[in-house]
Amino acid sequence: MKTWVFLVLLLWGLLLPGVVNGNDHPRSLNLSLFYPVSTNGSKEVATRVNISLLYGNVGRVTSFDLSGLVSVINRDFSGFQFSGLVGIVKGDGSGLRISGLVNWTGGRFGGWQFGGFNHAGILQGAQIGILNTTDSVKSGFQVGFINVAKKQNGVPFGLINIAENGKLQLLLYGTTYSNLNLGVRFLANQYYSELAIGQTNLEFWTEQSTTLSFHYGYMMPLTEEDEYQFSIDAGYIHVANNPEFYKPNPEEDFFALQLRLLLHIKLTSEISAFGGGGTTLTFENYAIPADKYFRVLFLAGISFY
Repeated sequence: MKTWVFLVLLLWGLLLPGVVNGNDHPRSLNLSLFYPVSTNGSKEVATRVNISLLYGNVGRVTSFDLSGLVSVINRDFSGFQFSGLVGIVKGDGSGLRISGLVNWTGGRFGGWQFGGFNHAGILQGAQIGILNTTDSVKSGFQVGFINVAKKQNGVPFGLINIAENGKLQLLLYGTTYSNLNLGVRFLANQYYSELAIGQTNLEFWTEQSTTLSFHYGYMMPLTEEDEYQFSIDAGYIHVANNPEFYKPNPEEDFFALQLRLLLHIKLTSEISAFGGGGTTLTFENYAIPADKYFRVLFLAGISFY
């Protein structure tokens, strides 16, 4: 009995500051099962620590937020947050936020966001997930399969990087590794990702082979009007040596790693020519260990804006 009385008095002591001083003065602790089954009677209550079993909804958190499923913070957040499924901060945020599915910040966010889908109004930090979106990357980086920004001033690293102040280019080129390649280049803040599909493996003159490649690099203007640009990138190439390339065959298929140096020359406002060379490290199959060897690489092509 004395233990229960002690716990009740302790809990009341922790919650009392928020009751006495109003919503803007953070209480020490807020507990929630499924709001409004919680110790906060209002969605505007501020708290240092917020813990909710299923769903929590408070005004502001200044230190720690833990939710089994969903957490909603109607104003600002700072500190550490973990949400099993969805974490939403409608105002500004800072610190470390981790969510199993959705990690949303409506205003400015400085820190780290981890989740399947991350969003920040203005990003000054890092987003790491499957899909990352923001109105503006002031500084920092995005890492994901798809990165989207209205204005990109940071570093986007992903298969697809889209920015309103970036460019989308269609590519047609040939190399000494695969004779004909069709691809797309996503350019944002001078960083680019490149996806391409090629035909015929010239390494062994396999006419029915198909290559699938991904390259990531950085493009440096050599002139003020970007008539000449220099780029360096690294990439991975999967080589399928059978007509049904979508059916992997570890015994026949192999892969390669590439390092390329390219010069880009603007021909018109919408067309550029590029060419250069590098090296290819080929692994003859996906087995471990696999035989491997280096080859000199040359390539040339055109890009369309």
